[in-house]
Amino acid sequence: MSPLGVPQQVILINDKFPGPVINCTSNNNIVVNVFNNLDEPFLLTWNAQKFMGRWDTRDYVSNPAWN
Repeated sequence: MSPLGVPQQVILINDKFPGPVINCTSNNNIVVNVFNNLDEPFLLTWNAQKFMGRWDTRDYVSNPAWN
């Protein structure tokens, strides 16, 4: 895989890069089941959430520290 133009080893989720997208409606609860089939521990982080459809029609990304 060469996500930045330089060959490197990466861990893919469901053979996808970037990882899967989760789309939902406001105030919905999301349940994500993660099964680690690797031979070592794996840390999964949520880097940011993208909010779409604001009144000013601009999308924005929320910093996780503010959620």
